[in-house]
Amino acid sequence: MEPELSPLSREPRRAAETRQPPQNLDAERAILGAVMLDRDALGVALETIRSDDFYRREHRVIFGVMCDLYEGDQAIDGITVAEELERRASWTSAAATTTSPTSSRRPPRPRTSPTTGASSATSRCCGD
Repeated sequence: MEPELSPLSREPRRAAETRQPPQNLDAERAILGAVMLDRDALGVALETIRSDDFYRREHRVIFGVMCDLYEGDQAIDGITVAEELERRASWTSAAATTTSPTSSRRPPRPRTSPTTGASSATSRCCGD
């Protein structure tokens, strides 16, 4: 029996275990870069994504560090992210995707919920 052919390429279909889940590494890098440029971008990103949504482990680690800095009301830039990665001993695996700082200003804190007083972004930050 011959292998089933893909209707588009006329090549044998790959086994399910060789398939990778959908991913867009450029989009992941763009999100991380946007947060480095503007801390408020993390609040916007957290409306739809969490750390677990990143395909690359390094990106999940960096995003998690950014979330922790955000929750601690600290600056999010290349220096603070790199220092936190180093502190967590994650520097080796994530250093390649950390960019140089472009801004060290500290934007205002995110708006809080009128009913709970808590930031709506904080609870979604790290996959909670």
